[in-house]
Amino acid sequence: MALHRYLEGIIPVSREWPVDTRRMMQQDPEARERRDALSERLNTFLRRATAEGHLRADVDADWTRAALGRLVDTVAHDFPSMDAPRAADLVADTFLHGLGAR
Repeated sequence: MALHRYLEGIIPVSREWPVDTRRMMQQDPEARERRDALSERLNTFLRRATAEGHLRADVDADWTRAALGRLVDTVAHDFPSMDAPRAADLVADTFLHGLGAR
């Protein structure tokens, strides 16, 4: 699953580079351009997932993106001993299915 591959890649990066990118982006236009390009790729991925019915279409896209980002940040920094594959499993399941009883 593409989401899981993304998560397995981004979680270790988030752990390795725990920086406030907003401040860096203000000071480095090239870094901002790279970040914007990567951000647009993620937005495109999430739009496609919504169009294919994997994500709810009735939820604002910005909320969906923010929720995914916060889940990644939480698992990367609050659970640093959790290995990336297990962390990706947890984030993907929470993002796609929530925490309600099934």
